[in-house]
Amino acid sequence: AMMLVNAMRRLRLHVLALEPLMINAQVALRRAEKEPDLYVRRLGLGDVDGATGYYPAEYDARRSTMHLQIARWRDNDNAGNVSYPITTIDALFDEEWDRTLVLAHLDLEGREPDALRGANATLQRDRPVVTVETYPKSMQSRHLDVMAQFEALRYEVYTIQETVGSIRDGRNSVAIPREDRHLRRIVEQYF
Repeated sequence: AMMLVNAMRRLRLHVLALEPLMINAQVALRRAEKEPDLYVRRLGLGDVDGATGYYPAEYDARRSTMHLQIARWRDNDNAGNVSYPITTIDALFDEEWDRTLVLAHLDLEGREPDALRGANATLQRDRPVVTVETYPKSMQSRHLDVMAQFEALRYEVYTIQETVGSIRDGRNSVAIPREDRHLRRIVEQYF
């Protein structure tokens, strides 16, 4: 989030960072106090606005790190006595809020397909650039779900051939609206 704040500062764009774990959200909220363009909310993303997620309380007793995350594919991460609210991208960028989504980075530990299902109206209306982390081999069904959703939304997807995360086949992809020929031409120089 801080890298995006620094990159977007010249454009006067705001960054909205979402974090479901209490301990990580508290650290992010403290950092956001010094950054007027960074907004932090303790939320998870999904396909149903108003849903609730759960995780074990001992996660909040740990030290906050980028490795402390709730992964969809680890069953223990998704059960417990601490809850967090889940919202959709469409709810966050509803027209009544007068917000436009320009760029979304989805690194949701296996919940990317859910978040995209909850973003259809926003992605159709705003046509943002979307970056997403997927695992084409080890989590093939989730990866294929994400790619099918981008196809249905008329996005061109470019995969960065660089490992991300601790699972060897983890990759980030950049999704660009097909009608944005100028941006696609720029991106195609790197892929």
